Order: sequence, then C-alpha cells, then structure tokens
Amino acid sequence: LSPQENRVYLDILEDLPGVVDVEGQSIATVAWQHGNAESNGVMFAFNEPFGEGNLQTVSRIIDGRYPEPGAGEIAVEPRFAEANDLEIGDTLRFANTGDEEWEIVGLLLHPYFAEFPSNQTSVLVEERIFPNYEDARRIVGFTGLSVIQVRYENTAQSREGLNELVDAIGRETPYLAYYTYQDDPDNSFLLSVMTDMTGAMDGLGIVAMIVSGFLVTNVMN
Repeated sequence: LSPQENRVYLDILEDLPGVVDVEGQSIATVAWQHGNAESNGVMFAFNEPFGEGNLQTVSRIIDGRYPEPGAGEIAVEPRFAEANDLEIGDTLRFANTGDEEWEIVGLLLHPYFAEFPSNQTSVLVEERIFPNYEDARRIVGFTGLSVIQVRYENTAQSREGLNELVDAIGRETPYLAYYTYQDDPDNSFLLSVMTDMTGAMDGLGIVAMIVSGFLVTNVMN
C-alpha cells in the first residue's frame, strides 16, 4: 500500500473516540554493502513525510538533511554511522536495487525503543537506516505497514478503547493487530529504565567516592 492509501485507513482509526493522532511505519531487515564491507541493518520507513510525523519518528537532524524521495538518498542513525565508519556522502547498496548507489545525506537521531513486530525483539540504534517510504518499498519489497501507532487524549481512554481499536483495525483496514503495546507517559517503560540506570550510576558514583576516600586516607597514613 502507498502512503496515500495507508492514510485513508489511518484516518478511519483517528475518528475513533478519544483518538487524537494515528501514524504508521514499516520496520524490516535489510542487507547492505559499502565497498567490500557487507552487513545487515534495519530499515525504518514512516508513512508520514520526514519532519511531519509526531509519534516516535525522527527526533531531530544531527547533520545533513532529510533524504528526498526518488533521488537515491537515505539517512542513517548517528550511531549506525559511527559503528560502521560511515559519513555523509558515503553510499550503500542493497540487494533489491542491484548496483544502484544510495547516498547518505543525513544523520537522524532516533532514540526511541523499537522492536520487530514478528518476534518482539528489540532493534538496536546502531542498525537503523531511514529512506522515504516509497524508496523503502523498492529497497526491501514490503507491501504495507508493520506498526500502527495511536495516541489518545489520556491513558484511561486508551485502555477503554483498546478492544474497539483492535476490532476497527481488523474490520476497516487490510491489517490485523498481531499484538498490542500500551505505554503510559506518566509511567513510561523507557523512563523507568532510565530512572533505574540513573539510580545505579549514582550508586556507583557514591561507591567510587568512598573507595577513593579510603585510598587517600591510606596514602596519608
């Protein structure tokens, strides 16, 4: 399905009670080449044009710009570029597009948690590649969305409307809800992980200060 066709179905879901925004994206593995180097990555394609999405699309441009559709351009996550020693102006090749060179024109920050819908395993930021949606269809060969993200006015409405949402997806769109995940902004899974990590690092810092204090005391003695 094209972005325009998807938008028709997403608008139907957006008319459900309490819903304020609905967006879609596709996530798919892809093999890439750069020179003699070969590796695997994960391609993120957003149904909304770059810069227009609101639900866990690109956070911001670190360097360069968004890729233009149909121009043989892609962007990558900064940590993808660092891990693979790539920079703006370098090119990648993909199996489905033969010897065609896809130029990296932007480093786009995408810090959000993401996982493969098929097996619910997390996607590392070091693997993320960002083409435009139509270019991604040609590179990977997928036929539609793999993730539909829905924002409600509040958490209570999202809980109450979950069954209706799942029914509407199966009834009004060509998609099926393989599984659902709900996140409360006030009790976010990611925020809880960051809080735990911050607490652990604070604890390690205190231990390091205590140990260094003992070392200084021993030297003085």
